[in-house]
Amino acid sequence: MSVGFNTTLLVSRIIALIAVSFFCPGILQSQAEPSPSQPTLSTKEQERLARVFGTTPPLTTAKPDATLPKGSIKVQVVDEQNQAIAGARVELAEMRGEQRQHNYKTTDKQGIATFTPTQPADANTKVSYRVYAPYKGARYGSTPFQLPKDQGYHVHITRLPVTRNAGSVVQIEGSTQIHIGDHRLFVLEQRYIANVGDHTFVFSNQGPKDIDLPAGFADLNIQPGMHDVRATPTRKGVALAGSIPPGRVRLQWQYALDYRGSRASLEVHNPWQNHIQRVMLKAAASTQLDVAGMPPARWQNTDQGRYLITQIQRMPNQRSLSRVALHIHGIPTAGTWHWVSLGTALAVLLLCALAGWYWQRSAKNKQPGPSLADIKASVLDDAERLAKQYNEGTIGKDYYREQRALLIDALAIQLHAQAPTSTSSQS
Repeated sequence: MSVGFNTTLLVSRIIALIAVSFFCPGILQSQAEPSPSQPTLSTKEQERLARVFGTTPPLTTAKPDATLPKGSIKVQVVDEQNQAIAGARVELAEMRGEQRQHNYKTTDKQGIATFTPTQPADANTKVSYRVYAPYKGARYGSTPFQLPKDQGYHVHITRLPVTRNAGSVVQIEGSTQIHIGDHRLFVLEQRYIANVGDHTFVFSNQGPKDIDLPAGFADLNIQPGMHDVRATPTRKGVALAGSIPPGRVRLQWQYALDYRGSRASLEVHNPWQNHIQRVMLKAAASTQLDVAGMPPARWQNTDQGRYLITQIQRMPNQRSLSRVALHIHGIPTAGTWHWVSLGTALAVLLLCALAGWYWQRSAKNKQPGPSLADIKASVLDDAERLAKQYNEGTIGKDYYREQRALLIDALAIQLHAQAPTSTSSQS
């Protein structure tokens, strides 16, 4: 199905204008005076650019209406020309706690369907409603709402034609955020997908709908969104279904990936033409990040902490990054610090044992031995040094806990050695 304009040229120009718009804040204002550095946009292009930034008016609105009887829900379905659509299928979803109920109606000649759901007998029972207008694989829906006690609700839905041609769909931004754990990477992926066309795009076998995840991924968790894109796990990654109306949606999921040693690699799959690609790594200062085809990663402070970050912007005349290969080097392992810390812990244990023996011997001979405060301070110094190594990322969490437990045991041995003797021994 044709979408009514030269998709390739329009998408290319819109993507090029995205970069310009970051430096020209007034680009969306049609009344702004054109300048050599600010391109003149047609009304149609301004609409497309608004869709890229997610600033388009919603296709569905739902609000209380004092002119409607209380407890009633009036649904009106119109087309892109705001003309009533007769015979449109409308769905009302009721949510009462864990219970779900669905009711269906068809609009009349005025494009109207009215529901009067049964109200719960218990006034404290909360019931939420959502209204949908499914059409040829797309699903136009309202946000959840609750009925007021003294009036009805009016839901207005604009139903657009649909297309399965993915030429108007572009990935505006892809972000991969990685945290390093003990022998495991925790990866968060976010995708901002925009439909810059006039019709609603419906996923099908004719276009991209599958996103591959790195081999060996585990614990996949997909975050649902208030849109019609449904992401489900597959053996290879994520499969997409549903639809994207003109505008922008955000897709998000996270997964884990095991690694060994001081290196790890993974690959991010982009099935659409992508404009901005960002990779963020939270790791120790000794860690390095290399991403094929992207600038060297640099340390940056963010609201979430300090990250290694690299980012690239692609123009229409540049090859899209369909596969992004990431390589992480210098992940802290036990390594040399393992033996240094182990030797330190064993020395502390030996010192505490000797000190305990010397304390008991000096007690018998009425000779003063090393004070408990001095030995305690020595153990605490070693614990502080161990914590510093952990915070700097030179040792892992498991090893840190193991050595810390040894130090606690050493302190316990000393406390036991210096405890007062029992009454039987004193007699």
